[in-house]
Amino acid sequence: LAAVRPRRPARLVLAVPVGAAATVRDLAGDADDVVALATPPLFHAVGEWYVDFEQVADADVVLLLERAGTTRR
Repeated sequence: LAAVRPRRPARLVLAVPVGAAATVRDLAGDADDVVALATPPLFHAVGEWYVDFEQVADADVVLLLERAGTTRR
């Protein structure tokens, strides 16, 4: 959100499938609107809400971020 806001979008919306209620509330000030499909009272980890939540290697994330940085400026 902090990286997008300086680009002055007409509207900045944060949408997540699931999140801790306190975190969703905390992020509300960083976006024009925050949408969370579920904010369960006993939220421990995102992975609990997916059948397959395989971890992504750091190297893969870095590669994707580098590619995105070179194509969208």
